[in-house]
Amino acid sequence: MTYVADAWIGTVTTESAGATVTVTAKGKKLSIPTTGHTNDYFTIEEWNDDIEQSERDVDCKVSSMAISIPANGNATINFGFLGRNASYDTAQYFVSPTAAPDGDIVAGATGLLSYNGVDSVVLTSVNVNLDAGAEVKSVVGSNLSPDVFTNSAVISGSMAALYENATILGDFDDEVEAPLFIYLFADSTASSDFIIIKLPNIKINSAEKSTDGTAISLSSNFSAGKLVDGSTVKEQTSIVIVDSSVV
Repeated sequence: MTYVADAWIGTVTTESAGATVTVTAKGKKLSIPTTGHTNDYFTIEEWNDDIEQSERDVDCKVSSMAISIPANGNATINFGFLGRNASYDTAQYFVSPTAAPDGDIVAGATGLLSYNGVDSVVLTSVNVNLDAGAEVKSVVGSNLSPDVFTNSAVISGSMAALYENATILGDFDDEVEAPLFIYLFADSTASSDFIIIKLPNIKINSAEKSTDGTAISLSSNFSAGKLVDGSTVKEQTSIVIVDSSVV
């Protein structure tokens, strides 16, 4: 996969035997660790300057994430938050908020999907969802929950593709566990910025064929929560996200 290697590492050149070579990967990697989890809280303000009204939600935690990648459109991501309390005011709380990022947009048309080491060129859509099961608890003596409680992240998703072989159907019948990698590029150049979503271990939960005009489509759902064997070279996590633009 030269295209992916060039985008992630840069131009690869031949060195003489015994030469010292340093490889620096672009961007940073985000994953769910096996230990050392942190509690991250956010304060979110919606400021309506036309009517001078502020809504401020405090002690918010990310409760869900949904990534949607169509074949003929931009990839999108949605986050769900759950907080402990909200307050309202006529004055803006965050008077100098950090500007929204303006990085490149990635799309399915310039992406690549690899399932169990085999690249697919017939995929029509893929979705990845994460649910942390966030909830608040009622307690005696207060109308506020003492915290936003989260559970282990549950990761699931779906794929749809043109029917070209029985790989997915066979893996569903045999309950095969396999890696799924999704590569999304900002453009078609070798130096393009990119986002990689790696699911080291997924299992197909359903597989269904249907007609789509003159073509046959295959849709499937999968789960991605089980960690791979520690003896493998794959990350010990349920999901990894690499963003080349993060420094």
